Amino acid sequence: MKSPDAGSERSPGRVLGTRAVTAVLATALTAGVLVPLIVLWLGHGAAGGRPGPSGAPQVTVPRPRPLPQSVGGARVTTIAAGNGVIAYGTEDGGLYASPVGADPRRIARLNERVVKLAFDSGGRWLAAVDLGSRLAVVDTARPNSPVAVRSIRAQSPLYRFPVPSALAIDSTGSRVAAQTDAIGIYDLRGGPSAPHDDPPRWLDEVGDNDLAFVDGDLVTASTDPGVCEGDYTCVHVYDVSTLRMERQIRFPVAVNALIDHGRLLSTTLSHAFVLDYRTTSPQPGATAAPGRPRPALGSTVAEKTISTRRSPSLRPVAYDGHLVAVMLDARLVFFEPASRRTLATVRLSFATCPSTAGPAPLAEFSTSFSPDHKTLAVAGFCPPANDVDDDTEEGRRLSTYRYWVLAYPSLSR
Repeated sequence: MKSPDAGSERSPGRVLGTRAVTAVLATALTAGVLVPLIVLWLGHGAAGGRPGPSGAPQVTVPRPRPLPQSVGGARVTTIAAGNGVIAYGTEDGGLYASPVGADPRRIARLNERVVKLAFDSGGRWLAAVDLGSRLAVVDTARPNSPVAVRSIRAQSPLYRFPVPSALAIDSTGSRVAAQTDAIGIYDLRGGPSAPHDDPPRWLDEVGDNDLAFVDGDLVTASTDPGVCEGDYTCVHVYDVSTLRMERQIRFPVAVNALIDHGRLLSTTLSHAFVLDYRTTSPQPGATAAPGRPRPALGSTVAEKTISTRRSPSLRPVAYDGHLVAVMLDARLVFFEPASRRTLATVRLSFATCPSTAGPAPLAEFSTSFSPDHKTLAVAGFCPPANDVDDDTEEGRRLSTYRYWVLAYPSLSR
């Protein structure tokens, strides 16, 4: 699952919902001592879902709760939602975790600015990557245990310090998948004592939107025509033990794609889709390429018009099996796939960015959905008001970051 990271590096967090959530695990990044988790209370929004027809599903509208912009004296650069906790990465390489509302405690430290976080599907293992391409994995159930460290690689030698655009860790904490110029699989079974610079095993695939370990498989999603061999959005399923592609599923083309709850969420410039990559039908005329399975067509669970205007800001956020969340500009939109009804809309107070060099740009957002599907963290980013490059040290200092957490809404009838 993806975490909000400041800027693929600039993505802050995800939104958390509105209810009492039991905290059990930690969501952190590298090494250190993990805070004991306690029962986490997330207050309900004052406004409820709109009353609908008798028996129609409704939700309580979640209220975004601000998260700290600095931790341990350093600016927060990325966050991730865990089971009842929030993990923070900071400018100086610190990794912190805490229940919402509690003071974050450091659990590990990397060498440089933390740019990427990811939890496993059970919420126990936390993977973190810093700007120097150092990967660290923390066992949040044993916070005093040594931290496994590896070096993130690029397949091409032209990339010296690659930062992954997508990161996933399996439920055993022994494998990490990272997307740089190709997808590399890092084996951590040797533990902290294993060589740090062992090369990963490479998949013959690039350009993916998302990665996830699902039921023993590695699932990748892409909207890249080069990856999908045509005008499609595609899902590829790999056997984790052999890294052999077992299934190749195609869908109508989209702009963004996200794997969640055994489904593929995708968005165009105006529509959102819930797609099933497990229920397939043969693709007429499709043939199997050497070393690859024959492509199949996935099925559409739901389609909804989100915007009557074309907006490049529309992107998938989360799916808990009942409600879908998408982001449009600075609004979170929650809808039920079965009825296609919008049940809640949450506006974040960070819609436009200051600018002295032209029209004010919209803020950029990233999100992180907790493994237990109860917490959503959101990060917002504004570049400097002038023309300073936000990837430079001065640009990062002049950029603006905001973080929120929400309880993911649940359906009531």
